[in-house]
Parts: sequence; C-alpha cells; structure tokens
Amino acid sequence: MNKIFLILLFCISFSLDKDWQVFGNHEISINSIIIEFKEEHAPLLGQEVPLTLSQISNLKNLDRNNNFKSIKPLIRTYENFTHLHISNHLHRYYRLEFKSPVYNLMDLISEIKTLPEVENVEFNFKMEAFLVPNDNYYSDQWALNNTGQAVSYNGNSVGTPGCDVDAERAWNVTTGNPNVVIAILDTGIDLDHPDLASELVGGYDFVDNDTNANDGNMHGTACGSIAAGTTNNGIGVAGVCWDCSLMPVKVLSDQGFGDFSDIINGVIWASDNGANVISMSLGGGGYQSSFDNAVTYANDNGTIVIAASGNDNGSISYPAAYEDCVSVGAMSPCNERKSPSSCDGENFWGSNYGNGLDFVAPGVRIHSATIGGYTSTFNGTSSACPHAAGVAGLIYSMAPELAPEDVRAAMHATCVDIGSTGYDTQTGWGRVNAFNAVSLFAAQPDAQVNVNEFNIEAGSNQTIYETINIANGLAGEAELDFLIAQDNYKWADSNGDMFESNWIELDNATIVVFNDNDNAPEPIDMQIEFPFDNRVFTQCTINPNGWIGLDGDSGAWDNATLPTNEVPGAAIFGMWDDLNPTNNQCNQYCSGEVYYQQYSDKFVVTFDNVAHWWTNFENTFYTFQMVLHVDGRIELNYLNLIGEVNSATIGAQANSDEAILISYNNNYAENNLTSNILPKAEWLEISPLSGNLMPGNNLNINLDINTADLVEGTYYDIIKIQTNDYNNYLFEIPFELNITDACSQWNAGDANNDGNLNVQDVILVLNIILGTSQGGECDLIVSDMNLDGNINVQDIILLVNIILAG
Repeated sequence: MNKIFLILLFCISFSLDKDWQVFGNHEISINSIIIEFKEEHAPLLGQEVPLTLSQISNLKNLDRNNNFKSIKPLIRTYENFTHLHISNHLHRYYRLEFKSPVYNLMDLISEIKTLPEVENVEFNFKMEAFLVPNDNYYSDQWALNNTGQAVSYNGNSVGTPGCDVDAERAWNVTTGNPNVVIAILDTGIDLDHPDLASELVGGYDFVDNDTNANDGNMHGTACGSIAAGTTNNGIGVAGVCWDCSLMPVKVLSDQGFGDFSDIINGVIWASDNGANVISMSLGGGGYQSSFDNAVTYANDNGTIVIAASGNDNGSISYPAAYEDCVSVGAMSPCNERKSPSSCDGENFWGSNYGNGLDFVAPGVRIHSATIGGYTSTFNGTSSACPHAAGVAGLIYSMAPELAPEDVRAAMHATCVDIGSTGYDTQTGWGRVNAFNAVSLFAAQPDAQVNVNEFNIEAGSNQTIYETINIANGLAGEAELDFLIAQDNYKWADSNGDMFESNWIELDNATIVVFNDNDNAPEPIDMQIEFPFDNRVFTQCTINPNGWIGLDGDSGAWDNATLPTNEVPGAAIFGMWDDLNPTNNQCNQYCSGEVYYQQYSDKFVVTFDNVAHWWTNFENTFYTFQMVLHVDGRIELNYLNLIGEVNSATIGAQANSDEAILISYNNNYAENNLTSNILPKAEWLEISPLSGNLMPGNNLNINLDINTADLVEGTYYDIIKIQTNDYNNYLFEIPFELNITDACSQWNAGDANNDGNLNVQDVILVLNIILGTSQGGECDLIVSDMNLDGNINVQDIILLVNIILAG
C-alpha cells in the first residue's frame, strides 16, 4: 500500500479553503512549494544575489501554463546571512509561488525533482495551533503549585498535591532576568494586555509581513502568559519566568493556521534578533529538511527551540520530532501523561508520546491570559510547551553562558521521574521541575563512579561479588541523589563500545512465501524456546512489512509508535514500514526475498534487498535481519539500506501497554549497524538501588552475580545510574559475563587431568572420599564416575575396572 508521512493535525475542527488541499493525512499549500537547490547551483546569500526564474531555464521550461509567479529565498532576511546560516544550508531553499492554485501538485514536484539543479522539493505544509479548548473557568493554577485544586471536565476537584513544576520554590532562587528573551511563535500576543505589555520586546508578524505582532486569536497570548506573564502585580495570572522578556512572533493567522515557510522564517528571525528561547505550541505536516535545518541553525546560534509534542494521543509531531528541538508532552493534574483516561475527565484527547519525547509539563485545565482578560482555561500540549519554555528562561537567568544543549541536559537531569524508572516513551525523563533546574546552578553535586565497564569470566554455578563505588567528590556543593534503573529491557548498539556490528550469513535458509505484501503466511516453528516478557515462544509469524509476530499477525502497513494495538501482543520490529517484498500479488515494483533459518541457539530472519512501497520512496531497498536468541536477547542487524530510512518503527513490544522503542520515523538505522535489545539480567542482583551522599562521601554499590543455571555463552546487561548531577546525570556501565565450561576438556576419572587414567587418579579420588582433599570443581565432576551425585567406593570400583581393562 501507499505510505505517506503521517502527522495528524490537532484542532478539533477546521475548514478547508482555496489555499489548501488534503494530501494523505496532511494539508498542503497549493499556491507554493519549497525547492532545495544543489550546493553548486545555490548562490551564497548575503554575499551573492539570489536566483531568479529567468536564470533557471530548466525550471522555466516546466511552466507550460505561465503560472509561475516568482521564486524567492525561503528566508526573508537572506541579505543578513552569515557563515552560520550558510553552513546550515539555509541559502539553498527557495519558495516557488504560483499565480493560481496547482491541484496536480505531485506531478509538478516529480518533474522539478528531475532537474539537474534541484536537490529536493518539499510541500509547504499547513500547520496549526495545538489547542484543545473548553469553556470551564477556574481560578487556581495547579501547574505552578498543585494542591489538588484542579477542576475536572466533570466538575469535581482532582490532582495530586505537589505534582507541578515547583515554581514557588524556584522563585526563591530566581524570578528571571529581563535580558533573557522568550520568543512565542504563534498567533501573536495581545500587545496591550496588562499582564503582558510590560514584558514585551519588539517582535514581527510574518503573516502580514509587518512589525505589528498583535494577537487576533488568543492562543499566542495564552502561551505568552504561561511562559512569562507579569507576576506579583495583584492581577491576573502568574508566569513561570515572570521577569523574563517576551518576543511576539506571529507565524499563525488569527484562525490559528500557518504554513511552514512563515514558521521557518520566524525561527530564523527570532534567533537572529536575540531570543534565548523559542516556544512553538504548533505542529502538523511531515518531515521537511528546510525546517529541520532552521531549527539546527537556531540551536547552533545559541537559541534553545522547544515545541509541543501534539494532542493526538499518538506519535510526536513535527517540529517537536526534529532532533535539535525539545519535545514537550502534557501531563494531567494527577502526575501522569495526559491521555483519554487520565483523571481530568477530558476523554477527547491525549498527549503525543514516543521515542524522542524530552519530558512532560502541565497541560490540561490551565488558567491563562486571553485577549483583554483571563476568562478561559487553556488545554493541550500548547500549554505544556510554554511551561517548559519558562523553565528554560529561569535556567538562562542563572547561567546565561549555557549552550542550548546544556540547558536541555539540565532540564533532563532535573525532571521528576513519574513513569517507568528512568527514561520512558510515555513521559520522557519525567515532569519538568523549575526548582530542581535552577538549583543546579546554585550548587552542584560531583557524581563519580570508579568503573566504566565489567567484563567477567566465570564458570557455571558460581557466585561472584563485585562493587561500584559511587562518590560525591570534593568539588560537590550539594547532596548527591542516585537511582539505579531496573528496566525489563534495555538496548545498546554498535555505535557504542559494548557491541560490534554483526551479520549472520545464512547457509541453509528457507524462503518465506507471501500471498500479498501486508500479511504473514502460516506460523513457523522456530525450533528453539525463545523467552520474552516472562513467556516462552516456539512459533512466530513473519510479516512482509519488516516484523516478527509472537502473538499473531496484522495487516497494518502504516507503522506506528510503540506500544501499539495495531499489532496483536508481543512482536519484534526490525524495520516496520510499508515494505514490498516478492509476493504472489506483486506489482511492478516488488522485489527482494525474505528468508529464515533455525539454529540450535537462535532463529534468524533476513530481509534481503526488499523494496519499500514505491510512491515517495523510489529506489529504496533494505537488507536487514532479526535474530532471536535462546537467552532472550534480540539482535537487529542492518547491512545495506538504500534510500530513505526515516519512516520505520524499530523496537519490540510485550503488549499494547509495554514496549521498548528504539526508533520511530527518524534516521536511526544505517549501514553496518547492530542493535541489541537485552532482557533484564536475572543473574545480577544490585544493592542499594538508590541513595544520597553529602559532598566528600562515597559508598559501595554491591553486585552479586549468580551463574547457576547459565549455560556456556555470553550474557549482557547495562547498569544505568541516574544522578542529580547536571554534568553526570546518567552513568551507563556495560556488563559482559562470559560463562565458560572449564571442565569440558576433562575426561571422566582423570582426576589430575594429565590425560591418563592410572593409580594416581585412584589415589586422588580416594582422598576426596576420605576428606583429606576437598578437590576442585572439575576434580569433583570427573570423580563422580556413575553420575549419581555422590563420590564413593562405587566410583573407585568403576575407575579401577576401566584402568584394568586397559
């Protein structure tokens, strides 16, 4: 089936007009597109004049209906470009405007892509504000100080006291700094609002192309008041960073809509005009390199970019999904990810989540400013995002020299963990905490550990004791807190030091015969017992879309984030995408075979040069394999990936509620990469799992390794120690345990292991029986001639008879 990048739009309702057209699950402009020119054809803007239509004859020749109006640099401030703009490729993007709408846009894009000057062509996606509105009014801001006072959708009070951004304690450290500027990229801000006017610095309106960024919607005003509304003035609401400045940048219309090009311009302009923080409570459309590069530029220019994850209860939207963008989800008043079943009673929306979510912030039943007043509650990740932006502003107020990646790391390190221990895809690093964040820069612990890795050789049925010494060093100025994660599954890949890239060449493989390109054939006997999620599996299904089912199959070709109910129960996802291997209903583009092979210790499935569904993924082929090991380890090997790889799901799930997600719709997979998903190491016991250390103190974390019932082979774990030290907030210590059968080369009765059976062996066995010799592990094993678990005179008799028999 045809797969198109899917990022849903998040308002409850909207109407289409003549400027937009539905394409898949997106809306796109039919009045313009974005063209990326190759480096050798793109003038260095700021130094050279931009391209014009008359200069690009190949492009002009495609204008058969004389409908091309103009082509201009995408970034309007191109005349001020510096080396940093150029190094982020912003000079290569142009916006092609049409005189009248082009309804067959895909045909035109396909033609333009073939031109020798053109690197890529992208839609000008429609974006919109992430708002979930309702009419209830309430006066208390639980997000800043939660006492359980939030009013649910059903009218009753809800909330977990203390589950907020901890703003009041943070304000005892800092209330912000006017030199720190938070840019609100939205519908503008009410420029005359009594709770905002005194905070404002000059902004810009990219919708109307003027300097009057006034709000005609209310969405941007609400976001601004949450991030940095005037506080302690006897009126209205409190902002998180209330002594910071606000920069209004209007990139959405008064109806709450806008296109990528205006928002990209807003990002560049805000960063170039002094914004320390950019807050974007908006999203929609798919991946776009021009937007991605704009975010990276802002980050490189010293501006942290923060965006809302989205309100669809699904995967993270763009721009929040870009690597250099901080992704913020919403939490309910009850210390949980906002979902249709959370305590607030709003069952019509949920916060988006998945791999790449940074953290969550209050995002439901939020009181905020509106145009000229305060009379509406503000919902959605739209309200979560400016809470996080305000915290970033407080951090910059304490440490203005920090780089954006340092601010992001500080916010990660100081989150309150509210989901699964450590990072999880539901809540990221946890609930953002303003007090913890600013405290980092008032005083810091100095976390240290004395070991970087473990590599232990052992025999079976042994107990081995090791330690990790954790210390709060002499440079520490605050108490050190640590916590050791106890995850059911962890993962690591060959880009680190723990694993090398691997590929298993099959020598006796079986071809999987698919009836179509979406459904698996009958279950296959793996001929091993594969342990997964406290169950044991002996059969599986192999789905043509790049995954193995342990609880059944599904025809879901459109991949989703994990966990998902699109796939029944337990499953392994090597490259879940809309793939098109050879099958009984092949179209002209299907290609590549899928093989499997059973071994005594593993089951291997290889996708060999399998095609992606052709539309939008022309000439895209993947060679990868999934390996299920008898010890529960899952090995994912990527040998040769041709074309785009940013639209697949990689990971494993136990059920629709529990999963480990490695990658969703990003560029993680690459040639010669191996990723291993590791089950919890039942052979390793760690104590204590948490603790506190004053500066200058240390303690030993005890590791008890029990090799009972472990067969010969290599076993892995990763010990993850989280701390509140901003500089060292996560220690990941690889642990490799090699079990060797040291006695496998000893022969029965040869108690001295000299290769001969003689009277010396009889004497050694006799001494063991009499107790004059304890014997080693191997001595005892080979002395038990009759394998009855006891060493006695019967074993002596058997040994003597063998010797006499010669």
